[in-house]
Amino acid sequence: MWIFKNYKDLTLKEHQELLDIRNEKEIREASNSKDIITLDKHLSWLKSTDGDYFALFIDDKIVGGVNYKLKDNAVTEWGIFFTKKNAPLISSLATYMFIEYLFSKSDILYSEVLKTNQKALKFNLYFGITILETTSDKYKLVLKKDVWADYKLNKLKSLTKRVDSLVTIFKEVNIK
Repeated sequence: MWIFKNYKDLTLKEHQELLDIRNEKEIREASNSKDIITLDKHLSWLKSTDGDYFALFIDDKIVGGVNYKLKDNAVTEWGIFFTKKNAPLISSLATYMFIEYLFSKSDILYSEVLKTNQKALKFNLYFGITILETTSDKYKLVLKKDVWADYKLNKLKSLTKRVDSLVTIFKEVNIK
């Protein structure tokens, strides 16, 4: 079973397991913050964050994290990270499921990718996400719900079939 569990519901052990993944060199180098994050710093940040953050569990093991911020009925930013120990298919399936989840909240998704992270840009483009704008250091990306609906039916057929066979649960927390 695949479970997206809100960070606010994680145990201390689970937070540390998540940080072990987030602090992997490849993930740090692709992030806005390149620093290793301590457990204390992470827990302090969690108390003040305004986004929604989920750890992805597959068969009771954390394999990555996803997040988003919603404002004025639009997902203004979203992100993902997965341990490099995952098979690429796991990351693709999880991203597909997360995009589906985001479109239950909004009709448009915005995100950014560092220009130095060409691997992430290529991954985003695979899902039909397009470049909206290029700045000196980032690509600003967009995906609209109607584009996604068409794209997944015509370009992601085999992935769609695999996702449809998985049991997925998003465990949300309503703390405001």
